[in-house]
Amino acid sequence: MDINEELRYGAKIISELNVCNKTLRVDQLKQNKKWDWERKQWEQERKKWSQKLGGSNAIIQKLRTHDLELIDEARHLQIENANKDISLAKSKAENDIKSKKIKSL
Repeated sequence: MDINEELRYGAKIISELNVCNKTLRVDQLKQNKKWDWERKQWEQERKKWSQKLGGSNAIIQKLRTHDLELIDEARHLQIENANKDISLAKSKAENDIKSKKIKSL
C-alpha cells in the first residue's frame, strides 16, 4: 500500500466513524427525550399522590382533634354527672334529717 491508499483508507475510516458518531448522538438525544418524558410523568404522579396524602393527613388531623374534643366533653359530662349525684345525695340526706326532725316533733 502506498501512502495515498493509506490516506484514503484513513479518510474512509474517519468518515465511517463520523457517521457512527452522528448516529449515536441522534440515538442518545432520542433516549434522553424519552427519559425526560418518563421523568415528567413520574413527577406528575408523585405530585398527585402527594396531594392525596396531604389531604388525607389533614383529614386525619381533624379527626384526631375532634376525638380529643369528644373525650374532653365526655370527661366534663362525667364530672357534671358526679357533681349532680353528690348534690342529689346531699339533698336526700338533708330531707331525711328534716323528715326525722318533723316526725320527732
